[in-house]
Order: sequence, then C-alpha cells, then structure tokens
Amino acid sequence: MKNEKWKLVVLALAGSFLLHVSFYGLQFLYGYILTVLYVPDLSESWTNVQYLQNEVAFGVIATGIPWSLLFSYLAVAALCSGVIWIYWKRKMI
Repeated sequence: MKNEKWKLVVLALAGSFLLHVSFYGLQFLYGYILTVLYVPDLSESWTNVQYLQNEVAFGVIATGIPWSLLFSYLAVAALCSGVIWIYWKRKMI
C-alpha cells in the first residue's frame, strides 16, 4: 500500500515534468522556426519610419515567475496523479 502511494507520486511528478518540458520545448521550437523563416520587407519599412528617441517605455518588470512555474508544476502533478489513480481503479474493476 505504501509503495503504491510513492509510485503514484513519482509517476505524477514525472508526468508533470514531461508535460512542462514538451510544452516549453514546443514553444521554443515554434519561436525558432518563426525566427529562421522571418524575411523583413525592407522597401515597406522605409515608408513608415519612427525614431526610437521618441518612444520610451515605462513600467515594472514582472517578478514571481519561478513561483508560478512551481505552482503550475505541482498543479499538473496533482492532475496527473488523479488521472493515474482513476486509471488504476478502472483497471482493477
């Protein structure tokens, strides 16, 4: 019984890790493909020139990103554990 609980926790954490790595990996791959395939239109860009000296950005840098990543990792692990637990219960029936 105790061994099954640890197995469930390990499988849930592994599933959450794989889902996060695949999600961020696909985002990275998509951004890389967009960057490689980008071709600027130089003739059109000269018709609408705005000088950077006229634009200044004000704001605050968002902090707390590692905490949100940890929260999403644990939330997905909880969802994975529920799915695995339901799968095990259905398999036993």
